[in-house]
Amino acid sequence: MLPGTDLAELAVTESPRSSHGRVRMARVLVTLGLIATAANLLEDVTSTWSAVYLRDSLGTGAVVAGFGFIALQAAQTVGRFAGDGLVTRFGDRAVAQVGASLALVGMSLALVFPTPVTTIVAFGMVGA
Repeated sequence: MLPGTDLAELAVTESPRSSHGRVRMARVLVTLGLIATAANLLEDVTSTWSAVYLRDSLGTGAVVAGFGFIALQAAQTVGRFAGDGLVTRFGDRAVAQVGASLALVGMSLALVFPTPVTTIVAFGMVGA
C-alpha cells in the first residue's frame, strides 16, 4: 500500500468520483494487485517446482527433494494457525512486512548459497 494511505481513510476523505480520488484509488488497487500477484507467484513456483529444483539443479535424492515442499507447507500451516494472533498483537501491516521480508531474505539466501539445506530453509521462510 502507498505510504501514509489507509483504505478507510481514502474512502472517507476523498470521493472516488473526483479525478484525484480515482487516481489514488487506482494506485491503491494496482499496488494491492501487484503485491497479491507477487505473493501468489512466489508460493505457486515454490510449491510446484521445489522438488524439481532440489533434485535436478542441486543434485539431491528424491527423498531430500521432497523436503522443500514439506518445509513450505509446514511453515504455511504454522503461519495460518498463528496468523490471527500475530495480526491482533502486532497489526496487519507489520505482519505483512515481516512475511515479505522473510520471503525476500530466504530466497536471496537460496540464490546466494545454492545448497540443499539453505534452499529448504528458504522454502520454509517463503511459507511463513
